[in-house]
Amino acid sequence: MQVWIRSLIAGAGALLVATMPASALLVQPMIINMSTTGAGATATLTIVNDRNRPDTIEVTVNKLTLPEDGAPVLTPDKGDDFLIFPPTVTIAPGKTQIVRIRWIGSPALAASQLYMFSTNELPVDQGKDSGVQVIYAVQSLVTVTSHELKPATTAKEAVRITRTAPAGPNQKPRPTKGVLVTFVNAGNGLDYATKHNVHLTVGAWSKTIESTDVSAAVGLGLIGADSTRKFFLPLEDLPPSGDIAVSLEDVKG
Repeated sequence: MQVWIRSLIAGAGALLVATMPASALLVQPMIINMSTTGAGATATLTIVNDRNRPDTIEVTVNKLTLPEDGAPVLTPDKGDDFLIFPPTVTIAPGKTQIVRIRWIGSPALAASQLYMFSTNELPVDQGKDSGVQVIYAVQSLVTVTSHELKPATTAKEAVRITRTAPAGPNQKPRPTKGVLVTFVNAGNGLDYATKHNVHLTVGAWSKTIESTDVSAAVGLGLIGADSTRKFFLPLEDLPPSGDIAVSLEDVKG
């Protein structure tokens, strides 16, 4: 019997890095930012076989779509815009394999693109062995953009909401008050919620959620080109009533 374990770094409203167990498939980096031309059009994946047996892996390409609110969507892609070498390789025990990636698609994209590369272990022929076979698939986010493509992000609205965070062992889930902020990127380039301070006003009350706190709440906070995303920001001291005005301040650097 085979058990597939996937390490998906795109979470609902955030991009999260999953922790891989010991003696598994190790892949770096988890995030690859590429450009359509120049040195940035080339990247590498470093794959370590941390097992005590040879490991055959295959690198496949998926298009990544990020909805307004909810889980990301992966769609299998032929990968015609990338040159991946080698796409399939057997790695000896304890050894490292470098997989080279090159963008060979259009140098003049209409908008930045999002992909998820999946580094998959291929099943091992166990013969008559009927034991459980654990097969890993590790996901790496790949963005492709150019200097000509620019984001244009504003905050559309902020709505009061209470969310219950997952609890640890022997702990009760704890409701957390905050705001669900709608980020609208009308530009043709990628953006990140973490590149903005979020300013909120309710009557005479006001507060700025710094970009570092935004990062702690949402992770990477990736916002695709010409797209809308909603992110939950914890805020216990938000007044319980009154209209909420929200705006963004770009963080320099």
